[in-house]
Amino acid sequence: MAGTETPTYLLPALDWQGTDEAHARVPADGAVLLPALITEALRVYADEMAGEATGKLVSVSLDMSGEAFSEGDIGIRLKTDRKTRSLLFVQASLSSGDRLLIRATSIFRLV
Repeated sequence: MAGTETPTYLLPALDWQGTDEAHARVPADGAVLLPALITEALRVYADEMAGEATGKLVSVSLDMSGEAFSEGDIGIRLKTDRKTRSLLFVQASLSSGDRLLIRATSIFRLV
């Protein structure tokens, strides 16, 4: 739309705790960033789990809990469901405190 400016956001840095858990500090107006943060965490995790290969995102499904987000620390936990010769199935959950905000399932092609 002419005259409408879209805000440009930079994702907060993910602080990794091992290979399957990441944390970030998100500002109060950053709720819009949460789907991008969980998708980025999935990408990084898939590349790590792919070994010699690279994980290319094929599909991601995000389920929102409907919980309101207020600024603060978020945690993302990731888990491999299954790995075949050519595919990696990963799930993730994004929480703030004890509140689950987003659950994700994804498929990566290993190339």
